[in-house]
Amino acid sequence: MAREADLERRETGQRSKIIRIETFPVPPRWMFVRVETDDGLIGWGEASLEGHTEAVVGAYAALRDRFLGFDADRIEDVWQTAYRLGFYRGGPVLMSALSGLDQALWDIKGKRLGVPVHQLLGGQVRDRVAVYAWVGGDRPSDVLDAARVRLQQGFKSVKMNATEDAAWLDSPRSLNGVVQRLSDVQSLGLDAGLDFHGRLHKPMAKQLAMLLEPLRPLFIEEPLLSEHPEAIKQLSLLTRIPIAMGERLYSRWDIKPFLEAACIDILQPDLSHAGGISEVRRMAAMAEAYDVALAPHCPLGPIALASCMQIGLATPNFAIQEMSLGIHYNTDDHDLLAYVKNPEIFDVKDGMVEAFFGSGLGVVVDEEKVRELSRDCPPWRNPAWRGADGYVREW
Repeated sequence: MAREADLERRETGQRSKIIRIETFPVPPRWMFVRVETDDGLIGWGEASLEGHTEAVVGAYAALRDRFLGFDADRIEDVWQTAYRLGFYRGGPVLMSALSGLDQALWDIKGKRLGVPVHQLLGGQVRDRVAVYAWVGGDRPSDVLDAARVRLQQGFKSVKMNATEDAAWLDSPRSLNGVVQRLSDVQSLGLDAGLDFHGRLHKPMAKQLAMLLEPLRPLFIEEPLLSEHPEAIKQLSLLTRIPIAMGERLYSRWDIKPFLEAACIDILQPDLSHAGGISEVRRMAAMAEAYDVALAPHCPLGPIALASCMQIGLATPNFAIQEMSLGIHYNTDDHDLLAYVKNPEIFDVKDGMVEAFFGSGLGVVVDEEKVRELSRDCPPWRNPAWRGADGYVREW
């Protein structure tokens, strides 16, 4: 009946209008977006921007002004209008807000047509998606027990922070433990990526890359901050380890200099920061032209992960997907599966998650729980670190 009603609306020139856009900050550090149309369809997106939720919530005031009453089917028109007509464009706040809206509109489109989003992106190019999970925390120490748990959960690959906070030029001895931790995890038969997290500056990053090279990690992530493209180019010429980055790049324009410099091997845009499904799909196509793989950043919630899955299933150069299951940020039982009614879609077997075929994004959100836990949800803030000399350090 819903499909027949939709066909009738289209034959008579009627539009499915956006009538409501709601935002829900929820623990541990996520923000969900609910979009409703006048014909009763509901789409969910995720606009999580860790540590800056209030700023993204504020950005939705302008999106509501512009898009309430807008045709929900015109996803690309919404994207271009939101991006270009704000005059000031790009950046983490505006692009995160646009990401949540974009995901929700794709969810609605898939539900309207009764197909998963990956079907609207050209269909599957694979049957399942390779995934990895985290071990260790912000200050990694013993990771061996956590790695054993990941093996039991079905993972074959993991990622961990390479170091704690570090001085601009630190003692070379501060890097010794990194090699041992990686070796310990690999001894279990797991592949492991090392997230430098942009914590290291060039004098230390060069040394650590050299120390790690004999162990052949899966990749090194954000070995330097993306604001230093010339230094990343220099580092890429010094190591044979695959370099991954992209969580702090928010559009196809942001990734251009890194692709042109041929200094990264794995692009990691975040679908909740980089313009949603629409923009990451374009970024992936650009990366493919430079022989760069896609591995979306996603230490976030289930809606973001479902969006990543849709991209992964339909994208030729997709490599592997990050999952936040049991990550150290997910505290007080607010884990990846806490807000969904069909958690089985994210089951991991032999290091992979099977394709899922529910309409839209495929994830069934527990709206009652979302509304309940969003009331008076405290803002999350990343730790503030300072060195022995009192100077602030990268988190």
